[in-house]
Amino acid sequence: MAFELPPLPYAYDALAPYMSAETLEFHHDKHHNAYVVNGNNLVKGTGLEDKSLEDVVKASYKDEKLAGLFNNASQHWNHIEFWQWMKPNGGGAMPGELEKRVVSDFGSVDKFKEDFINAGVTQFGSGLVLAGCRRRRQAEGHQDPERREPGGARRDRAARLRRVGAFLLHRLPQPAA
Repeated sequence: MAFELPPLPYAYDALAPYMSAETLEFHHDKHHNAYVVNGNNLVKGTGLEDKSLEDVVKASYKDEKLAGLFNNASQHWNHIEFWQWMKPNGGGAMPGELEKRVVSDFGSVDKFKEDFINAGVTQFGSGLVLAGCRRRRQAEGHQDPERREPGGARRDRAARLRRVGAFLLHRLPQPAA
């Protein structure tokens, strides 16, 4: 199954002034598309050609011979999700259960926002920060320069938050214009 670049779920200028049309167009049409093109080239001859994107990511994750395929396929998957995390006129309150978990792990939503922004600012390269939760319901963050999600990232307090927020970015109150 060939990887394909999905269309954006909104117009290029829909996220202005937080992301310019030029930035969004470049990020989607050039940057994300490079993962698609490279992934399609790297999957050839691996026996994974007819697998879903998720299956390719899983199969290539621990195989050092497929590290390039993993990097490109996983970044393609990350970007598919990334486009869905943002929306025009985003913002607003976190869903109640999520807010409870953030407050439980970080002390307050404001502390989480501060730490999450700092994690992005201090991430070499893209500044990409992802957020998620472990089964034990404690938020955990990953700032992985090799982008070999999931795994290997530091597990200190500062790192925990890095996975609780990327999908929240569209839900945080918007900066004053």
